[in-house]
Amino acid sequence: MLIPRLAEFNSLNYGFEILLLTGGGIVDFQGKSIDIALRRNDFEWDKNIFHEKIIEEYIVAVRNTRTDQTNKLLLTSSRPHLWQHINKSKLVSSDILSYEHMVLEHFYLCIEGCLAGLGTAIVSIFMVEKEISHQFLELVHPPVADSSSYHLLSYYPFYEDERKVIFKNWLKIEMTRSKEQFMKNLQDKS
Repeated sequence: MLIPRLAEFNSLNYGFEILLLTGGGIVDFQGKSIDIALRRNDFEWDKNIFHEKIIEEYIVAVRNTRTDQTNKLLLTSSRPHLWQHINKSKLVSSDILSYEHMVLEHFYLCIEGCLAGLGTAIVSIFMVEKEISHQFLELVHPPVADSSSYHLLSYYPFYEDERKVIFKNWLKIEMTRSKEQFMKNLQDKS
């Protein structure tokens, strides 16, 4: 989601670059000298952490367009409550709900598994834009909001550091544009 956009951000010559560390959950801002963190709101951060919502999360079911389909559903262990939410909310069709589960560590592995023909994957729309636009993957079920969202977190107020404000505003614009383009492409195909 963020990696493909970093080169573009760095090319805008704001006078600073973004260095990316991967991870999830609680952020040790002071211990690891981290300025800002992008996280989903699937855990509780300290009440003293400054945060701003960037965008809602949308998930989608996708499959490989070039392989025979299996009745396996690729799910990620990095989002332990996602399956319960999908099942409870009926976010995907009943035939997909009946597929045998294969649990992989991250959405990226689910996408790679799907590309390899291992099954249908439930993933974030922000992580399969390229694969869908190049027709490596196709939608099995349209995007749905999964009740979580991405937030930018900071130990200090954003306004105290102009770089944080610049990055936050740029990221909101990029992610909104990405979501709108994804939804527009779906409408154009139907």
